[in-house]
Amino acid sequence: MTAVIRWKSPEAGGRKSPPGPHYRTVVHFASDPRWPQEAWTLTVTPRWLSPGGEVMVADVKLLADTAPHHFLVPGAKFELLEGTRSVAAGVVMLSEGTLNEIEQLAEAI
Repeated sequence: MTAVIRWKSPEAGGRKSPPGPHYRTVVHFASDPRWPQEAWTLTVTPRWLSPGGEVMVADVKLLADTAPHHFLVPGAKFELLEGTRSVAAGVVMLSEGTLNEIEQLAEAI
């Protein structure tokens, strides 16, 4: 699946820079009723990064075969955490988007 991810600024508690090419972290889906009793790891493979580094288009997938893959559907909203700190928010894309569609999704998260 492909997602648009908006990284929080360091002032808002986010990272000082976007992650590298092989990033894995805890994901929290807005629709997950078992959070935080169950937590899952999301792999993020960047495909495009905005010039300022705050918006990324990336391939995303859940690491474990037993993970609830049904949460990774178009329109699903999620947040990425490093420890207890939320560093980014994202939304799964419906399809390969144009730059305009990516910007609209990024503004909505």
